[in-house]
Amino acid sequence: MALDFNISEIYNQVLGNLYRNVDPLSSLSSNDAPGRVDFTGQAAHILNTVDVSPIVSVLRTIGIIATIVFGVLFVWILLKMNRYFAERAVRLKVEWNPPKPAESSYDAKWKEVREHLSSIRDAEWKFAVIEADKMIEDVMEQSGFPGKGLGEKLMAIDKSKLQSLDDLWAAHKLRNLIAHDPNVLVQYRDALRAIEGFEKALRELGVLS
Repeated sequence: MALDFNISEIYNQVLGNLYRNVDPLSSLSSNDAPGRVDFTGQAAHILNTVDVSPIVSVLRTIGIIATIVFGVLFVWILLKMNRYFAERAVRLKVEWNPPKPAESSYDAKWKEVREHLSSIRDAEWKFAVIEADKMIEDVMEQSGFPGKGLGEKLMAIDKSKLQSLDDLWAAHKLRNLIAHDPNVLVQYRDALRAIEGFEKALRELGVLS
């Protein structure tokens, strides 16, 4: 019976402390367990006195910087992948659909350029301009035009020998604009005008049927 009485007394003390907004174990820590340290109270006191706002501010700044860096990196990777897959698609189409006997390799390549231009995506228009410029440079290189790049070759050409020279210059300038800034906005009409200028020169050079 003594044990039952002690338990009831302890219970009443704890309950009374709760109602009085006092540590429910305070009456026990001094009487029933001498030397006991109230670690919970000390920990709560330390947490309440420590100012963690500078740490939170630093972590927030690091998070914002990391988000921006990874965002830029993600966009850069997407642009690189888009260009890679576009070029890969052209190669695969040429491999799967070789030119017909009466059709030259330039004719087949030019069809691919035209297909890219017919897309609704400006990235495809840019790719068409880049590929057409490469075709012109390759043709002129094989034909023996002097100069290291297409720009030097065009400067060395007499307009009387190439009637489409002005159109070719305009098309090449758009290609340079795209090459120097892949994110530049290109209107369809500008891409179409450049492709038509490239095609005019290719026909004048006799490589398209």
